Amino acid sequence: MKTSITIIILVAATLKAGSQEVNKIIFDEKAEQDILYGRCTQAAFTDPMFDSWYSFEYNGYAPKSAVISQLNTLINGVAIKVILGTWCGDSHREVPRFLKIISLLETNERMIIELICVNRSKTAVEAGVPEGYVEFVPTFIVSRNNVELGRIVETPIATLEEDLLNLLK
Repeated sequence: MKTSITIIILVAATLKAGSQEVNKIIFDEKAEQDILYGRCTQAAFTDPMFDSWYSFEYNGYAPKSAVISQLNTLINGVAIKVILGTWCGDSHREVPRFLKIISLLETNERMIIELICVNRSKTAVEAGVPEGYVEFVPTFIVSRNNVELGRIVETPIATLEEDLLNLLK
């Protein structure tokens, strides 16, 4: 089941994108670097431009297995919108860890993960992130039945998996 969750992440990001380009790389003058912008898939992080920080955190993170077991009972039907900046150190740390957590979950129902990369002004208007929508990145917006349950902003209070568990309980 683990691979099906990854597929859902990729398919959900692609379907939600409609005609918008996915995994778009632009030069951000404010960040003074190339960044991912708009909707993206997990595969975008394997681009050599982003892979060093992504692979380091993804491969090195070991989520608490007891918490993963508890999340397995609560995660069905959940939608998580992840707003991140590929120019941001906190996003470099937390987004790969989040995707590692998701890869370990076993679920029989759809779970929607939407990945949206913002510019240094923290906007991606074409992807539904206008000015002021988020103050810090990454921001993980957790919803069920189109009702926001809460957000994890920038850095988790405990660990990412424990904070997710607390939002879903």
